[in-house]
Amino acid sequence: MMKSLFNDSGVWVLPKKGTIGGKAQNLFDNSGTILRDGFSVPRSLAIPFEYLLESGNPAEFVLDQIDFYFPDWLMMCVRSSAPDEDNNGRMPGLYISENLWKPDGDYALVLIDRVLRSYDNLAAKTRRLHLGFDEKGMGLLIQEPVTRTPGVFDAYTVGSFGNIGDRALLSIADPEDGMNAMNEKPLAQYRVGIDGKIAKATLSSQYAELAERLMSLAQNLTAIPEKGWEIEFAENNAGVHILQTTPVHKSGPIKIPNNIKSIFEPIAVLGTGEAETDGILYAPPLFNLDDLIKFDAANKNYCLVTTHSNIASNRPEENILNYLTNPKAIIDIKDGFFYGHPFAIHIQQYLREGRVALAGKFTDIFEEVLLEEWERGARLLDRSMRPLGLMYSPTRLVVIADEFKEFGLVGLADGKVYDFEPVGIRDRERLTKIISDIPPP
Repeated sequence: MMKSLFNDSGVWVLPKKGTIGGKAQNLFDNSGTILRDGFSVPRSLAIPFEYLLESGNPAEFVLDQIDFYFPDWLMMCVRSSAPDEDNNGRMPGLYISENLWKPDGDYALVLIDRVLRSYDNLAAKTRRLHLGFDEKGMGLLIQEPVTRTPGVFDAYTVGSFGNIGDRALLSIADPEDGMNAMNEKPLAQYRVGIDGKIAKATLSSQYAELAERLMSLAQNLTAIPEKGWEIEFAENNAGVHILQTTPVHKSGPIKIPNNIKSIFEPIAVLGTGEAETDGILYAPPLFNLDDLIKFDAANKNYCLVTTHSNIASNRPEENILNYLTNPKAIIDIKDGFFYGHPFAIHIQQYLREGRVALAGKFTDIFEEVLLEEWERGARLLDRSMRPLGLMYSPTRLVVIADEFKEFGLVGLADGKVYDFEPVGIRDRERLTKIISDIPPP
């Protein structure tokens, strides 16, 4: 059983040695402040990757520990907590978490193994390689669920509070989504001032006290230069429980210029800041993933322009954001079915993590000429009958966003537009001729 490997203090069951993963470590470090501020922390078990590697059968080892330290459990949350988790910024669902139900028996082992194996998905390996992180293994954070009824996800309120700038953002999620609540679109979102007051409070009076308490907690947590705190919470009859605390980029107010002509009409703005990029990478719905990964590794300052479906998926292997570390700005453009839909909460968190993001459509020459060229290029087929995909232009952009003022601007940094060329295609002369021979759609 290897129970002697842990110390049980009541709220926390911690390993006597080994590496506590990032998610568990952040919550444990903040537990004292959380409790002093009148919140609760669910009973939590942190399992380091070293214990799992040494156990011989990691899934059975985890289930044995749950049975021992939570003897009356009916439902349990198994959360990823890798050593690199939340280091160098948030990622949208890079690793996964699962819910266990005791009556499921053997299937609980399958779910635990699924969380452990998410450490080795391609997106996670790519990120660790690009950031120079060592290959270690998945650690876990095991937590009692916050519910009113045993075995049912029926908390009064769940959501996140991000102290991300001169205002914070309170996101309310659907309690019935359980562990997947942050992976879904928010039910509602509110802007919160430094005093904890919700803007347009008459529309959100039921969350007024919660917003004030969470702002006070965010301000009391250990200060990190240029960082705020993202706090995930759930409320039941016993009060508000803090499930996760994550350092996130905190932006200051920007000065909105009046001398730059915008070539973009935003419908949504995420993040606050300014980025001046060296070029534009366009990723249509279909492209070669290897080309995308190689481009990102070799280019440190670019603007990603892509379709909503590429960056809105909750599946880690399908969302291209999980493979990218270097875009300084992200622009979401029309692609039919998904145009204008809001993002899941955790994807919003990524998009504003030290970068700016806009959703909408280009205007003038970009809308009339360049997008037409991109669409023609995306329709071309190579010898394997696959879309050619990625296109790049050294056109320099200035991208400015203020999420709370709902202001977004995209301008030409030097007034020049350069041609787009395919990325990762060897036979450029053949491609150039094909493009020139195809009439506009």
